[in-house]
Amino acid sequence: MLTIVGRRLLELVLVLVVASALVFGLLFVVSDPVASYGARSRSPEVRQELRHRYGLDRPLYVQYARWVRRLAAGDLGTSMVHPSEQVGTIVASKTANTARLAAVAFAVELALGALVAVVAQISGRGLADRAIALASALTLGMPVVLVCLILQQLFALRWRMLPLSGSPSGGVLGVDAHVVLPAAALVLTDAALVARVLRGALGHAIVGEHVRAARATGVSELRVFRRHVLQVALPEALPYLGLLVGSLFTGAVIVENVFGYDGLGRALVVAILSDDNPVVLGVTVYSVVVFVVVASVVDIVRGWLDPRIRTVR
Repeated sequence: MLTIVGRRLLELVLVLVVASALVFGLLFVVSDPVASYGARSRSPEVRQELRHRYGLDRPLYVQYARWVRRLAAGDLGTSMVHPSEQVGTIVASKTANTARLAAVAFAVELALGALVAVVAQISGRGLADRAIALASALTLGMPVVLVCLILQQLFALRWRMLPLSGSPSGGVLGVDAHVVLPAAALVLTDAALVARVLRGALGHAIVGEHVRAARATGVSELRVFRRHVLQVALPEALPYLGLLVGSLFTGAVIVENVFGYDGLGRALVVAILSDDNPVVLGVTVYSVVVFVVVASVVDIVRGWLDPRIRTVR
């Protein structure tokens, strides 16, 4: 177990260095923050002074080394568009809304996916299996933005049941009606695939020798399912579920922007459009950390659920 944790910590550092260096270099090439803040109308001397103030007149490796030193001290810098705001504060404030959206979407996806997978497993390889495969193909092939627009057209504009856009401002645990449509868009694009993954994991587990041996001893089907099928199926499905959590938490960029949802995805797009490089870097680093941490937790949980994984590693 300690080996897994140590390896994941090393991976976190390496991925963080590579991802931040790539984003830093890309921003250095394609963006000009000083020119974005109305500096085009100012004299060359004023523009040069602004570049010197923010360290933009230094070589790329010097800028990156300075940023890494500040990051190591827990300082993500300040926004270039709003100099009075710390990037860490911006990321933290957006994380709460994104976490609510991701939690609601994941809970619904997991519940629906598990229900459909169990029904398909019980009914055998028939209509339910074909329906899962068809739904997976349809949702994977349908653009997320189209799903968002259809939901807005039906539930917000035509039937006026839910708000068209906006962010939660109350409700239970901060979740209100503004979360429903964005979460529904995420669920519609992922739930069928979750069901397919869980169905495949259950199918592989239930034909194992340990299941047949348990049934031969006269153990009830419920006990067989709980003690023998799930014990094998969960470790198999966990990597995808972990990836799903990471993508919901950091990758709902399109959904948040279509619905005007004030989360990490929207903050990232606004920062890119306004050349607010410190915020872009801050959100990127945070996203990388979330993905690696989720992957590490999944590895540890898999090793705890299935001792064979610990033995191999």
